[in-house]
Amino acid sequence: PRPGLARNQRMELTTDWDHLQRPGFSPDFLEDRYEAMELAYETSDWLPTLAAESLYRNNAPVLAYIAGPSDAFTSQAHNFAPGDVIEKQLIIINNSRQTVRCQWTWKFGKEDPARPAAPSELPHILATEKGEMEIPTGQQARHPIRISLPKDLEAGSYGLVADFRFSSGEQQDDRFAIHVLPRANFQELAEIAKKQGSKVGLFDPLGETRSLIDRIGLGYREVSARDELRDLDLLIVGKKALTVDGPAPSIKKVADGLKVIVFEQTGDVLEKRFGFRIAEYGLRNVFRRMPDHPYLSGLTNEHLRDWQGEATLLSPRLEYTPSDNYAGVPTVRWCGLEVPRLWRCGNRGSVASVLIEKPAIGDFLPIVDGGFSLQYSPLLEYREGKGIVLFCQLDVTGRSQADPAAERVLYNILKTVLSRETPPAPERHAIYV
Repeated sequence: PRPGLARNQRMELTTDWDHLQRPGFSPDFLEDRYEAMELAYETSDWLPTLAAESLYRNNAPVLAYIAGPSDAFTSQAHNFAPGDVIEKQLIIINNSRQTVRCQWTWKFGKEDPARPAAPSELPHILATEKGEMEIPTGQQARHPIRISLPKDLEAGSYGLVADFRFSSGEQQDDRFAIHVLPRANFQELAEIAKKQGSKVGLFDPLGETRSLIDRIGLGYREVSARDELRDLDLLIVGKKALTVDGPAPSIKKVADGLKVIVFEQTGDVLEKRFGFRIAEYGLRNVFRRMPDHPYLSGLTNEHLRDWQGEATLLSPRLEYTPSDNYAGVPTVRWCGLEVPRLWRCGNRGSVASVLIEKPAIGDFLPIVDGGFSLQYSPLLEYREGKGIVLFCQLDVTGRSQADPAAERVLYNILKTVLSRETPPAPERHAIYV
């Protein structure tokens, strides 16, 4: 309802004496109205919600907006590094009853948080282009956008804005946020490890994380399930390195100071081997629970969404079993129960695919939140004695395209652990009265 509407007031109605005996209600007054738009007040007394405005915007006779590149037009990738190439496109749809012409202009530039600009304007323009297209009725037109970022570009928030003017009189604009992050200095990690004298072991039978560590240039020795870890300071467990009942190295040295980083594991391993409750969401958006934690240095919530490329921990299609209890609905096994769940089609933009539900007991520290009621953590630290076990379920390994924020998370984790910057765990005692 619009502001100022006289609500909760009795409305007297005129009695229609000439048609009083006809079937149906003939009320004398209205009071305690059920406030739905089709039942209460006048049409002019209602204002559209944000959802309604979005429907109006995207279902008009003509529509123009900034989309992802030609091979992934639904992509919302927004994190880039200096020297990268931004690929987007303009999509213009004509669902009207006549051929229209559209004059378009796009601009790319630096945002100024202290001086908000109009929807189609930027205070500092770095690149721009304009043109005109004819779109027959029932058709669409696309124009590619390719922006090469300078190698010395300053990190920060940028914007890609577009303005569209149609021959039929409509005018539309769109805005897409771009975030430029400095490249992670992975070469620094080898120097830190050498300076600290850190001895690193890698357990990675599949080799996917090994190729990532090799690219970083961090020295390590491969360990097997039977190896003793007495001389190691850090053990890295690679992506999908563990199985439900297969052999793995003993980490009983954690209490004595061993640090363990467990990269992305499958839901079966997390649930049936470790005893966590999990969810296979394919989240495209997670949030910092501890913004000042060194694992998240240089990252905001904006950086932790819609990563470039696709995650590869889960299959692009949902693996499900038919059910007699839920006809026509996919079901999976969860904690031994048969439960229905939503379909999944693709892993584009996923930030975390398999999530750990925050444990209700034990010395666990959730650093990143996500999922239903923010009850899940894809970056979870466990402490025992002098050591830690870090479960990194953020999709930082094996992405189809590298994302600067994913690489920053990886860099921060390794730097923090190698530098021994992890703060000591506070000793807390429970008292029962």
